[in-house]
Amino acid sequence: MNRIFPISFRARLFLLVFLALVPPFALIYYNAGLQIRTASDEAKKTALRLARLAAQTHEDLIDQAHGLLLFLSHLPLLDPLACKNLLADLPQRYPSFTNFAVSEPSGKITCSSLPFHQGITFENRAWFKEVLQR
Repeated sequence: MNRIFPISFRARLFLLVFLALVPPFALIYYNAGLQIRTASDEAKKTALRLARLAAQTHEDLIDQAHGLLLFLSHLPLLDPLACKNLLADLPQRYPSFTNFAVSEPSGKITCSSLPFHQGITFENRAWFKEVLQR
């Protein structure tokens, strides 16, 4: 028998095995790509859920702060002892906040829900200066 491309039995056997293995490897490659895309989509969905949860938590904290500020704005001026008694209860009511303090316009702290050093002042803090300017 005359062939155009004479090849040995071993070469034909190798070619047959190679051609038989191409579809499974192609399927493995396709499935790996599909799994990567699926995992990527799940990661994006999880990140979006976490971002929404963080935004909701932040919004709840802002609402709590707003309610607290409304409550505090309706209080009359208090003497330091009454002020300390009032502020001592606030961290239990508002667990998102660690401390509450009242200061004079000069920045000197007059009372706080936690013990403080008498020398502490807010006068050099940027946020305090901004509040006074408004």
